[in-house]
Amino acid sequence: MINIQFVYQKLIKLCTLFLVLILAVSCTTPKRMAKPSPISKNQVKVLEKKLGFSISANDPNIALYNEAAQWLGTPYRYGGMSKKGADCSGVTLQIYKAIYKKNLHRTSADMAKHDVRNISKNSLRAGDLIFFATSRNKKAITHVGVYLKNNYFIHASSKAGVVVNNLSEDYYKKTYKQSGRVK
Repeated sequence: MINIQFVYQKLIKLCTLFLVLILAVSCTTPKRMAKPSPISKNQVKVLEKKLGFSISANDPNIALYNEAAQWLGTPYRYGGMSKKGADCSGVTLQIYKAIYKKNLHRTSADMAKHDVRNISKNSLRAGDLIFFATSRNKKAITHVGVYLKNNYFIHASSKAGVVVNNLSEDYYKKTYKQSGRVK
């Protein structure tokens, strides 16, 4: 005859062990991404020339700078999201997807509303998003860029295509709306 209490106790122990194993596996910290290998001095000089600011060969944001440099000169195309043509939110979300493996909303207003937590302008770090109100409605966010370094950011200008500009330029001081760190 089978001892029901014995089977029940064994079943409880098995379930407990199973739960412990699941918790152990799910609570492990994710593996860190490997640090990008240092780039040569020549490659750094090329990036510096393209982007317009100095870069250290061991800067942890080299991958971001390199991706940004690859987008420079892309023509502006409303609704575009490729190197054949991109608008401001298109280039921003493609850079984010390539570097940070994150999907952002398609418009600058939706990015500001859903994808970031607001931060102060003086807290900006590489990869943060910068939002502008460039239309007649000075309250509506209509433009976005990705902060790089030393007040420089990359964005798609409707006149010049994908370019790097400085936040201290009058136009960007005047139209700046907010900054955000992607959640």
